Amino acid sequence: MAKAIARQLLRRAGPIGAVVTAIEAGHWLYTEYPSIRSYLDEPKTLDELQQHVGGRRLGYDDHHIVEQGAGSREGFPSSAIDGVDNVISVPRHKHHEITGWYTRPNTSFGGQAPRDYLRGRDWSDHVRVGHQALRKFGVLK
Repeated sequence: MAKAIARQLLRRAGPIGAVVTAIEAGHWLYTEYPSIRSYLDEPKTLDELQQHVGGRRLGYDDHHIVEQGAGSREGFPSSAIDGVDNVISVPRHKHHEITGWYTRPNTSFGGQAPRDYLRGRDWSDHVRVGHQALRKFGVLK
């Protein structure tokens, strides 16, 4: 596959363009590799996901099980929203997928987006849906 791409680059951009494109691709791969690698992680327990919070590991983000914005909007205390039981370390690209999932209509929630479904609901409902999302995207065992 790499040879085929190199041939295409050479035909379209000439030797200099092919070298520049190869350098750019190498740099992109170098910077994205931690996120790609973390995406392949096996699901973990909640305890395992909590171990690395705040660790600033490449390819991982801290994630709030009960979303920060939704939690604030619902009037949940910041001590719960930012508490150790609510923040976990997740693979960066899975974090993006989970955040997007909260915005899309879902038949499991009567056709509403999970974020809309959760309006006016209590903390335990937010946690339950947060855990559901984590399991759906292979983060939580």
